[in-house]
Amino acid sequence: MQDLVAACYLCKTPLDSERARDRVVGLINELSIQVKQSERLQDIRAERLKLHQAQLSSLQSTWRLKSKELADLSAVPTSKAREEIRELQRKLGYIDKSIEDIERQVRLANKIGDLSEKKAKLDEEIQALGARISALQLGQTDRLRTAKASIAKNIIKILRGDLKRQDSFGDPKRVEFSFAKNSITVDDHTYFSASSRVVLKTAFLMGFLSAALADPMFRHPRFLMIDITEDKGMEQERSHNFQRQVIEISATAPVEHQIILATAMPWQNIAPSLFVGKFSTLQQGTPNFLARNEAEH
Repeated sequence: MQDLVAACYLCKTPLDSERARDRVVGLINELSIQVKQSERLQDIRAERLKLHQAQLSSLQSTWRLKSKELADLSAVPTSKAREEIRELQRKLGYIDKSIEDIERQVRLANKIGDLSEKKAKLDEEIQALGARISALQLGQTDRLRTAKASIAKNIIKILRGDLKRQDSFGDPKRVEFSFAKNSITVDDHTYFSASSRVVLKTAFLMGFLSAALADPMFRHPRFLMIDITEDKGMEQERSHNFQRQVIEISATAPVEHQIILATAMPWQNIAPSLFVGKFSTLQQGTPNFLARNEAEH
């Protein structure tokens, strides 16, 4: 039997949780590779930065030496001195350009560092969200298991209270159902008489409602309408017995709710206050709601 969480609630298509897990693992591996590549690039840029800094220090020493020579020669300007000055100025321009390149690389390195820090934070958020998703999935699985167990327990109670018409309803131990497969089994039995199928279906509806009335976390309306109790050759005594069970469940429910049970064979012990309308005939096929409202007012 397929678990409820493994199928789409709308189209009932089974979901591939293994594929989703593989995709998450693939994303994590890809991010890990990118981190290693970024760290390698950082190491390369750091080596380049050290090389440029060493060159800068050497050029600055040369510049200071040449500057001193220029100062010494400036007192007696000669053609050779002017040539050396032009050469030094050219080198100075090259040094300035190298300094700009190094500063740009430093800014890039700082930007990469910021991005690496952001990536690390994103990795932490991904891990936290992954843990939260796992916890929610586990909680949802536990919640579904608890809800299904409560529904099955109520169904078993109703089946045990049925008249002795179906052997598998006498003392059932396990009831399983699947929304995706649209199936209900009683102790692994799937074949029942036509009237017993009606009892099983209505027992499931009442079991579901009873579980919702007892558990405030159920996302199920506290309302039920049943109009199938006389289908498939249902005998009157069996229908009356089911009506009695519905009344007992409703009377012991802890919260406000509404159950509408349409029947052509009402149980004689039903309190008049529970009736809505009258027997329908060809001449009067509609319940007398107007008369009821006037009586209430």
